[in-house]
This record gives sequence, structure tokens and C-alpha cells, in this order.
Amino acid sequence: MRVQIGDTVEHPESGRKGQVLDIHTNPACLIRTFDIRWEDGTEEEVEELAFGPLDDSASDSRTETAGAAPTPEAAAPGRLRLKRVYEPVETTDGTRVLVDRLWPRGVRKEQAQVDLWLKAIAPSPELREWFCHDPEKFAFFQDSYRRELATEPAQQQAVQQVEELLEQGPVTLLYAAKDPVHNHAVVLWQFLVDHLQSARS
Repeated sequence: MRVQIGDTVEHPESGRKGQVLDIHTNPACLIRTFDIRWEDGTEEEVEELAFGPLDDSASDSRTETAGAAPTPEAAAPGRLRLKRVYEPVETTDGTRVLVDRLWPRGVRKEQAQVDLWLKAIAPSPELREWFCHDPEKFAFFQDSYRRELATEPAQQQAVQQVEELLEQGPVTLLYAAKDPVHNHAVVLWQFLVDHLQSARS
């Protein structure tokens, strides 16, 4: 059942409950945005993807176990991995770092076992909304996102955090996208590998 105006929703990360005042739809990729009044009286605009399963297809996504992008998974150095957040937690994951700007749909904090949520390392909202997981836009998205990672201070700092974690042990980058190839985490993984190799040369 999809959320409608007037429904009460609960945010999976904070546990706050609130009432949906209005709903907007992004025409570029049909992502809905809710205007919510929380129990404490504050109001906030939140994307639909921040909430739990809203229909049958969302519930199905929790049980999918599609692997990470074939190329990174096959060539990934042992200390830096790439993995969907919906996949089972493993002891070999090391530090689990969520690299999505939005909390994964339908995942509770205790289920995800995320050690660090690096919102700042994700693509800018403008770039993410433009890309909208369209494979035909991926090449341009990839170049634009790598440019952000190399030039935007907040993203540069986040990249440094990951590199510092890698000095301590394995790191697994977690993402929620269904497409294991055309997503920002794949671009981020390759950027980090390239950056580390460049630093060593």
C-alpha cells in the first residue's frame, strides 16, 4: 500500500512519527517527496525512498541478493569491497560504510549494521536527481561525480575518512541501488582505487 496524504509514517532511522501533509512527484524519475509534520510539531520535506516498504515491489527489494558490480567484485583489492546493503552481513565486511545520501528503503538500523553513514560522499542532490539511475546517462554521471569527489571539500573530506579506515582494516561500501553496474557506489569504488594507487606511485 502506497503512502497517501493524511497517513502516519515512521522514519526508519530516527523512529520519529509524523503525518503526511502533501505529496509531490519529481517528473524526471517519478520519486515522490512528502511534506511531513512530525510529532514534535516540526515540518520537513522527505523523499519517499527514506521510508520503509510502500508497496509489494519495495518488500521484494529487501530479499534481493544481487551482487555488486561484476568488475569491482572481481578486481577489488581485499581491503575495499562493494556490496548492496540488503545482502547479509559477513564478518569479512570489516567497517561497513553506507555511501547513500538517503537511508535505504525498508532497512532498519539494527538490520543494516552500518558502522558509518557517509552522506557527504554521495553525489550532490542535483546530480543524483538528474541521473535517476538511467543507464544512458551513466557515462556523463560518472565523469560529473568523479569531478565532485575530486573538487568538493565535503566529499574530499569523506574520501579521506574512507582512506583512513582502510589503513585500519577492510572496508565495505554499502549502497541500495538495484542496478549493480550503473550506480554511484561503483564510481566511488573505482575513484578510491585510482586515488590510492596514484598516492602510492
